[in-house]
Amino acid sequence: MGIKGSKSRSSEVSFEIKPRARRDGFTLSSKRLVYPLWYPTLHGAISYARFLGRHEECHIHIFNSEGSLVDSKHIHRDEPAPVLGG
Repeated sequence: MGIKGSKSRSSEVSFEIKPRARRDGFTLSSKRLVYPLWYPTLHGAISYARFLGRHEECHIHIFNSEGSLVDSKHIHRDEPAPVLGG
């Protein structure tokens, strides 16, 4: 879908979450994604980033509208990913 198929994946994946300029949600981006994804809520963007990085060490960086880093999360490989669609 929006994920690059790569057989040689590194053991870490990094995601960035930024508010959209129109203030209508958040953009989730990563080198792993073909294109940035839009989410209406910050929680939704974080949950999907955790889901995509569930088999690896995952770093999620959250920025504010000025571009400053406001939060950074490191999710360990053995942490359970959230259940989507529930």
